[in-house]
Amino acid sequence: LSWLAILREPVTLDDLLAVLVTPLSRGQVLEAVDGLRRRSLIERGQRVGSFTLQSVVLEYVTTKLVTTASEEIGQGRLLRLHEHSLEQAQTKEYVRQTQERLLLAPLLARLQSACQGRAEVEGQLRAGLDALRERAEEGYGPANLVALLRVLRGDLRGLDLSRLTLRSLYLQGVEMQDTSLAGAHLEKVVFSEAFDAIFSVAISPDGRYWAAGSNSGEIRIWREEGQTARAVMRAHTHAVAAVAFSADGRMLASGSWDCTAKLWDVAGKALVWNFQGHHGYVQSVAFRPDGALLASGSDDGTIKLWDLHTGSCLRTLRGHQDNVYKVVWHPDGHQLASGSFDRTIRIWDGESGECLRTLSGHASWVMAVAFRLDGKLLASGGADNMVKLWEAESGRSLQTLPGHTGTVTSVAWSSDGRTLVSGSYDTTIKLWQPGHEMRWQTLSGHTDIIRSVAITPDGNMVLSGRFVYPLRRGLEP
Repeated sequence: LSWLAILREPVTLDDLLAVLVTPLSRGQVLEAVDGLRRRSLIERGQRVGSFTLQSVVLEYVTTKLVTTASEEIGQGRLLRLHEHSLEQAQTKEYVRQTQERLLLAPLLARLQSACQGRAEVEGQLRAGLDALRERAEEGYGPANLVALLRVLRGDLRGLDLSRLTLRSLYLQGVEMQDTSLAGAHLEKVVFSEAFDAIFSVAISPDGRYWAAGSNSGEIRIWREEGQTARAVMRAHTHAVAAVAFSADGRMLASGSWDCTAKLWDVAGKALVWNFQGHHGYVQSVAFRPDGALLASGSDDGTIKLWDLHTGSCLRTLRGHQDNVYKVVWHPDGHQLASGSFDRTIRIWDGESGECLRTLSGHASWVMAVAFRLDGKLLASGGADNMVKLWEAESGRSLQTLPGHTGTVTSVAWSSDGRTLVSGSYDTTIKLWQPGHEMRWQTLSGHTDIIRSVAITPDGNMVLSGRFVYPLRRGLEP
């Protein structure tokens, strides 16, 4: 009943299963729903298989939930607030606003009536966060208290949110100056600032900075795990298809549909080089590990290598018969790989520009390529909906991983090489665990196609667009 009151709209069985903290089997949830239906507490929604609370029941359960939540906070024992999120970060905006108006605001009003003003309520909520931090609470409790603080104060500046599990938290447009998120685990947290559709994402090697490029040509850089804006740059005149950090995190490269690649100083937020020479969209950029060269791949079918000291083009690699969608350097910096709409992957000598080998196996465009950190495996993804694994040294195809139902646009390895992440036009992210028995797990929440994914250096989170997902539990057998 409580979840149906929170979600507000007709939902399906799968919708309910997706929000539960304590896992229940499909049969258990179905039995509970049937019990509510027999007592005429729920009614069918317009969507097939959906249901919602009767209006009178909805009002009663909402009031009861607010009362119970107020008592739990007053007693310092979060039970219902551990199992239920009062505000869903990833829901439709009007639903989220309704949750804020009918749940968070009335709850704050009850807390203030029981306390000596707002300052005492804030102190109570902060104390609750401290207690949850010590218990390593993993439910919705911490996010609920942070949401209440946000509504109470209008910002989250100067708060200690370190070492908290923040699950389904809405931070869009919220000021968080001097707020600590050190060691916090973020799950389905909506980015602090919204801008146009995100085309590309990157995380600096030390995990300190996150970057995203939009379809309007804007680049934003965040620090502190994506929650504090560091820079906003009007970088290109068209979509930013690619962003990448240098190994030391001091430089950011971008590639755009305006046919240019650019180099930016992260600290100074200044343009260093504007690389011109491609005659098609620049779809990918990649720093050589030593930071001396930048590779760019373009729809003109070429790869260009740029000297970052002089800004000049050292050489142009030709060989692909169609658009080059992805370029990536081997970890040793001696070779680079490229994926193309000609359905092939090419391995190039980084010094001479010679094509060393061509990998064939995808049935359609190759959209994603990534070397594992040890350089032994190469992963690829394509418009055939497949993820493939290759032996990097020989180019031998090792494994084909079906599972996506749409074009695979991005692949990324965790730093320990144990997890491969893929993003797709099917709006999902999949986690793969290479081995004799390949296992995968699906992360959902997006309502639009996924163009880019990145993993934090510690392997705890994957970033995609406005969402972050935890990876710390790994894949369940």
